[in-house]
Amino acid sequence: MLLYPRRVEGSEANRMMKMNRLVWSTGLGIVAGIICWIFTSTSPSMPASLLTLPLAISIVMNRTLLGFAIGISGWKDLNYLVHGALMGAVFSMPMALFAEPVAAALTMIAGVAYGVGIEYVVTKVLKQPMKA
Repeated sequence: MLLYPRRVEGSEANRMMKMNRLVWSTGLGIVAGIICWIFTSTSPSMPASLLTLPLAISIVMNRTLLGFAIGISGWKDLNYLVHGALMGAVFSMPMALFAEPVAAALTMIAGVAYGVGIEYVVTKVLKQPMKA
């Protein structure tokens, strides 16, 4: 019977660190999605007829998926900011493909910015670096 807390070492500590990174990055993806939706809905170039609940859900889910992917990714060979930028670009492409050219460019730029932001906060501020 254990009367004192067990010390976390080795692979279990790595697993806990990966889980913390995953939770934080996914949460930050949700926040990024909400911010992205607010910017989209207040854009003067966005027609009111396109501001629907399915669009809001797809924007928030896309940025949440971006955060989740950043959390589970283990591309150790890349600088963390390059990693965030690449992930942001890759996960923004589906939304940008069907948009007007200006909106597509803004979507890609925002995706890269959100990816870099999520990666920076998780890696440097919260001290949860990528583990391979």
